[in-house]
Amino acid sequence: MPTSFRDDLTSYREFYGSYHHHKEQLAYAATVLYLGASTWAALEGPSLVGTDTRKLLLSILFAATTISAFAFVAWQLQKRRVAADIVDGCNRLLAGRAEGASAEPKRYAGITLPGTLVDAIHETVEDRAWFRGPRMSEIVTLAAMMAWTVVSFLRIYCQF
Repeated sequence: MPTSFRDDLTSYREFYGSYHHHKEQLAYAATVLYLGASTWAALEGPSLVGTDTRKLLLSILFAATTISAFAFVAWQLQKRRVAADIVDGCNRLLAGRAEGASAEPKRYAGITLPGTLVDAIHETVEDRAWFRGPRMSEIVTLAAMMAWTVVSFLRIYCQF
């Protein structure tokens, strides 16, 4: 592997490793904030609902916040997954485990990268066990948010 290509791979790995960390921090900070607000809403549920006007406003805010939070967290986790795939592909190439080489630039998740790197990313993603990849943390995070949403909704509107 030419030295300049190795340097490029190292640069991609460092950049996307940092990007991965940033996206992960944003996603989990938003999740913690959402879960905290949902816990508060669940604990204070019955006292939050008052007049019909207040109930309508609360319903709109609850729906808008839920949709926004889920969309933001899912978006950050998707970006994190792409960065993890790129870092894993770089690691695969730097370790000399990639098969085949393509000099043509290719796109992966909307990002133009060296073809060899994109091929390594695809190999890495195919080799990864389902439960060991970044998707598992996405599922657990979004499932926790969904559970808190359901409990908050039931507590506020069904007053159980």
